[in-house]
Amino acid sequence: MKQMSEKIVSFELIECLLKYIYSLNQPGSVLVFLPGWNLICMLLKYLKEHPLFGNSQKFILLPLHSQIP
Repeated sequence: MKQMSEKIVSFELIECLLKYIYSLNQPGSVLVFLPGWNLICMLLKYLKEHPLFGNSQKFILLPLHSQIP
């Protein structure tokens, strides 16, 4: 992690972290902070196409941004 650039967002790493959190079998929510609307949309699309997160009744994927009413 220390060697990763903070300017590069790894969707694969976010996916792995979300899978790990899911494997803990604890109720709750997860917020993923990203630096901009474009990355939010790209991650949302990436997760919606994922077999675990996109086609499941267990997850609600909500994009949040200051420009969304």
